[in-house]
Amino acid sequence: MSSYRTFLFVPGSKPERCDKALRSGADAVIIDLEDAVALDRKDEARRSIVEWARAARRVLVRINARGTAWFEQDALLGKLPGVAGIVLPKAEGADDVVALISLIKGKIPVFPLIESAQGMWNALQIAKAPFVKQLMFGTLDFVIDMSVELDNDELNTQRAVGERVVTGSCILDALLRVFEKERTNGTAMPKSLRAISVYRWQLDR
Repeated sequence: MSSYRTFLFVPGSKPERCDKALRSGADAVIIDLEDAVALDRKDEARRSIVEWARAARRVLVRINARGTAWFEQDALLGKLPGVAGIVLPKAEGADDVVALISLIKGKIPVFPLIESAQGMWNALQIAKAPFVKQLMFGTLDFVIDMSVELDNDELNTQRAVGERVVTGSCILDALLRVFEKERTNGTAMPKSLRAISVYRWQLDR
């Protein structure tokens, strides 16, 4: 299975949309149990996926994050026929992936979502966790966690780091050194990178 480039999200509470989504031409359809489903409908949405799932209907499922009340039951959806992978939101360490796989008790591609400074800091560790197929970047939650602006200039550094992590080379330290050198020459370090630099300093204390 090659890496996916295009995704189409379908709310887990609206399974009637899934068949149409599968005909959309997207590389993968993601049935979403997290942000797209109200808190009081998550159990109902999970049951709908169980009823809808078929081996011929290949989809990914975004479950609720580890530490939520729904994580353990959501993880079991990875056992269903047709579920080709699990999107794991708010991944912040390899232990999040290990916890997921231990519940599924089987081999299934995992797509961790990097949505926080801690997740970005541990991105290489997460990428090396069992059965991780592809890292994903959750822009909106990330900018909230980092207190940065939602524009390309603020996020390009993180996208670059994530891309290099996927290819096996974590370049955060190198980037910090480059920007520190440029800062001494009068070039300001991007706010988003300064935030991660501060975060690293807090971890190392």
